[in-house]
Amino acid sequence: MNLFGNSKIRLEKSSVLASNFLRSSTSLIAIAAGIWVSQARAETITISTASTVPVSSIVDPTGTINVTQTGSVTTQSGGNHAIQPYMSPGLGAWTVNVDGSVKVLDADNEVYGIWLRAGGTVNVSSTGKVEGSRKGVVIEGGTANVQNDGLISGSRIAVHVLAGGTVENRNTMLGGVVFATSATPGSFVNKGNVSSNGGGFGVIMNGGGSLDNSGTVAFTNIGQGFWSQGNTTFTNSGTYTAKGDSSFSTPIYAVLLQNGNAVANNSGIIEGRDVGLFVSQGTADVTNSGTITATKVHAVALQTTGAASFRQTAGALNGGTHGLSVVTSGDTTVSISGGSVTGGLSNASGIGVRFGGSGKTQMRVANASITGAAAAIQGGTGSFDLSLLQGSIISGDVKLGSGNSSLKLETGASVEGNIDAEAGTNTLLLTGSGSGSFQGNFLNFASAQVDAADGKWILGGDATFVDGMEVVGGSLAVNGNLTGNVTVRTGARLGGTGTVGATTIDTGGVHAPGNSIGTQTVAGNYVNHGTLQIEATPEAADQVKVSGTVDIAGATLDLLMSPNAAYGWNISNGPFIIIDNDNTDAVIGVFGAVNRNLLFLDEKLDYAGGDGNDVTLELVRNDIGFAEVGITPNQRAVAGAIDSIGLGNPLWNAVALQGDAEATRAAFDQLTGEIHASAKTALVNDTRLVLDAINERLRAAFSGNGATASLPVMAFGEGGPELAPAATDRFAAWGTAIGSWGHGEADGVATLKRSTGGVVVGVDGSVFEAWRVGAIAAYSHTNFDVKDRASSGDSENYTLGLYGGTQWNQFSLRTGATYAWHNIEADRTVVFPGFADSLQAKYGAGTFHVFGEASYRVDTIPAAFEPFANLSHVSLHTDAYSEGGGAGALHAEGQTTQATFTTLGLRASTGFDLSGTRATARGTIGWRHAYGDTIPLSTFVFGGSDAFAIQGVPIARDAAVVEAAIDLNLTDDAVFGVTYSGQLASGGQDHAFGARVGVKF
Repeated sequence: MNLFGNSKIRLEKSSVLASNFLRSSTSLIAIAAGIWVSQARAETITISTASTVPVSSIVDPTGTINVTQTGSVTTQSGGNHAIQPYMSPGLGAWTVNVDGSVKVLDADNEVYGIWLRAGGTVNVSSTGKVEGSRKGVVIEGGTANVQNDGLISGSRIAVHVLAGGTVENRNTMLGGVVFATSATPGSFVNKGNVSSNGGGFGVIMNGGGSLDNSGTVAFTNIGQGFWSQGNTTFTNSGTYTAKGDSSFSTPIYAVLLQNGNAVANNSGIIEGRDVGLFVSQGTADVTNSGTITATKVHAVALQTTGAASFRQTAGALNGGTHGLSVVTSGDTTVSISGGSVTGGLSNASGIGVRFGGSGKTQMRVANASITGAAAAIQGGTGSFDLSLLQGSIISGDVKLGSGNSSLKLETGASVEGNIDAEAGTNTLLLTGSGSGSFQGNFLNFASAQVDAADGKWILGGDATFVDGMEVVGGSLAVNGNLTGNVTVRTGARLGGTGTVGATTIDTGGVHAPGNSIGTQTVAGNYVNHGTLQIEATPEAADQVKVSGTVDIAGATLDLLMSPNAAYGWNISNGPFIIIDNDNTDAVIGVFGAVNRNLLFLDEKLDYAGGDGNDVTLELVRNDIGFAEVGITPNQRAVAGAIDSIGLGNPLWNAVALQGDAEATRAAFDQLTGEIHASAKTALVNDTRLVLDAINERLRAAFSGNGATASLPVMAFGEGGPELAPAATDRFAAWGTAIGSWGHGEADGVATLKRSTGGVVVGVDGSVFEAWRVGAIAAYSHTNFDVKDRASSGDSENYTLGLYGGTQWNQFSLRTGATYAWHNIEADRTVVFPGFADSLQAKYGAGTFHVFGEASYRVDTIPAAFEPFANLSHVSLHTDAYSEGGGAGALHAEGQTTQATFTTLGLRASTGFDLSGTRATARGTIGWRHAYGDTIPLSTFVFGGSDAFAIQGVPIARDAAVVEAAIDLNLTDDAVFGVTYSGQLASGGQDHAFGARVGVKF
């Protein structure tokens, strides 16, 4: 039967189509159990049911085979391929779309699931499966395109492309992906899972190409996870592994790229049992920001005939033997700017980064770590330029190889091991800012240079520099042994406690032997035309020990005399040998200038001291008095007292060694004991609190006075105590809370802050008809603080007093006297260079206070006015006391401070209705003037010193007195009052608030 045009044939059950059956664009729909098409010409074959007969022997034009989701092609034994549209190469390409199943059950023969002989396309959907015996899909004779969203499997190879093309997997492949045997490049993209286990292949590209993996590739007991020959690009952001057990003796490479220009970029995970990534022959350009691991040999190995480049910005290389191995006859560039490189995980001879070959190598490390068992870094036979920059952490030795090499070591880099230049002509550059330290040994270097700007390098091991060390910038501290001449240029600095070779300090250079206090040895001649900086303590001074000649002609001696251990200083110590000249020759020249940082001591130099040719230093007291540095009276007073103690006292020693005038004045301020004098001002000022309470009571007791309040008091009559009007004639008890806070300040003394709180209670009664007399008792607690002097204290105050008052018509007279007992405690801290002390004092004091006040009341319709005059006298006596502490402790004898106060002012009050409540508003304004000891003084002595007087915060000579109050008659039997009072002066302020409640029962 011959059909032409767009004919269709429907086959059912076990139909067979013979040769020459289909022509033109005929479609065949097979729904039966099997199909055999021989030498037919069909464009489309659709299989929608199960078939156990292969589709094969289709000749001539290109066509399409569709295996629907319900269709399947399954072949049994006998070596039949499931789908094989037999075509001679070059005659056309078929497309096979698999939504169903294509399966070969013959496991013993080389049988494929799909075999396209003239190129073509295979599309496997997410429901499709292609399962061959040895190979899943084979495409030869033309360009291949395989797209897999389902399953393609073969016991050895999932997809075999023999003439180049593209394979992309987005689901699952079981078996390798092979592009061979053609030299045409291939392309493999994996976004799914690829795996194979033993006896199979990995990914092979015989003609190079590209592999891009963002999924998972896992091979076991297969020699190469990815092998490519020719120009190849490998990109991995997923996981790519090639592992094996002990039964598989052949080396296993995760990635092996050969004989071409290899480009590899890894941001994922690569793991090979023996080698992670290997580039052989050709050139290499490798970038890593992921993790590459090989448990046996190399994480990354670049063994090229051309140039090799490796960059790592993050991630890790972990190698059983080597983390990174580069062996090349071309030039090599390595940059590791992040992550880590580790070698020697399973091999004691392992190296972190190893180079071989005769090419030129440049390596830069920053913010990364390199670790090796035998060595961290090993150079090759070519030249090697190595830069270890800030953030480099090198754990292990660094060996530069047998070529001419250079090493740049930057502050902030850490090398735990030795640095051996090995052979060749090798140079060292120490650079950077901040502080850098190397405690290992520098071996086999020709020359070295320190150019560290404002940085400092500390060398703790042995170093050999045949052509010497030059310090051109920054600072070099040698604490080990440096063999070779040392030259210090202008602006540079040499120090340390180790040994250096013959040393020259140019003009503008500085030699500061010792680390703080110590000795540096010069094994050779010593020439210093710059600055010799010497630091001294009570026990010793820096020293230069010289085995050759000494030339200091015109040099500057810079003395840094440390007061930090001044407790043990004795100015008679010394003379100190600052240059120990072991040679027999005399010292050449003298210092052209001497700089010192001491205010009160001068230097004395001897250029023929010691055993006759040494330079020695002594300190002698100059003629500048301690008090000359002080500015304020208190500073000068305490300074003169300390100066009177003399040599040997720890306090005198500490002051004598001060080098900064401002810091010295700050030390004097701390030593004054100023808080004791300022506390007197606080106690004298607080006497007004009890005075005001008494005056308030007396004004209230005479109710005819309209300029005062009249809260009820507790009166006693025949029926017992009861609240009665303030003007009661009976015996009465009363009480009020007192409290205030404020501060005082003045030039030359520190600000005093104070606060007081307490209570006053009293009893009084009428006598002689016109007089009222009584007694009071009071308790209060005062806190005072002088922050700028690191001082604080408090006082417990107990007061007893008598008072009385009378009124004749509009004229009133009030008077009283009190005595207060004070228990005072104060603490001070003194800290300045070379001295520290903690000081405490407890002592008693007493205050006698007497006062009188006269006033005259003027009544008007809107308000009542009361002009008044007040006179009071205060006498404060403090007992003798001695502070507890060290050399800074003060002793004071008993002292008395007396002050008299006059106050002139006017009181006024008026009554008004406030929303139905009867209220009284009161106010006072006045001027207070002080006489007598308005600047309180405390006279002290240190142990063994002359007496000196210290001023405290002054009592204000003139101050404004203000008061504002309001009283509310809440009911006929209850009154509530609030009062503010204050004293305002140019050098201080004092404020008080009070609240009173009276209730009649």
